[in-house]
Formats: sequence, C-alpha cells, structure tokens
Amino acid sequence: MSFTPQYLPNNIPVKSQWLGGVGAGSWFYIAQQDTLFKINRFSKDGALECTGLFSIDKPGLVLSKKYKFVYISHCKICTITQNNIQYNLIVNENKNV
Repeated sequence: MSFTPQYLPNNIPVKSQWLGGVGAGSWFYIAQQDTLFKINRFSKDGALECTGLFSIDKPGLVLSKKYKFVYISHCKICTITQNNIQYNLIVNENKNV
C-alpha cells in the first residue's frame, strides 16, 4: 500500500499533493489557466503520467487556500475538496504521457 509518500522527487512541484492508493499512489499538481485548470499527475517516483486542462463544475475553488485532492482522481476526472465543498474537474484536453 502507498498511502504515505516516501519523498517528493525533485522534478515534482513543491505544492503537489500526494493521493495514496491501495496499489500505488500519485502526486497531483494543479494550476489555474484562465477559466481552466491544468493538472499534472506524477507517479510516486516522479514520472509524468498525464497532464490535461480541466473544466470545473462550479465556481469558488481558490488555489491560494487549503484544498485536498480526493477520490475519484485520475487522468480524466479529479475531485478536490475545499471548505467542505466538493469540486469535480473534468478533462477538456488530455495528454497522456
């Protein structure tokens, strides 16, 4: 099980978040680009698994405030909670690596 990361690889942005899983976990990094959000998912060792531009289902997510990636999150859908509000992000453009 990989619920806790061993370390943050050097090529992953410092503000990335670890989402642990039963088999393996992933690092997620999010940045706002105009009205969309760019999300990168990295393996535990730092390999870029996918990157994409995502739409959000409702306004209100503020990346300068505390938030958390939760399940279900993968290369096509990501879920983030902030202030007890769940935000669902759906890929518009996906580049699997």
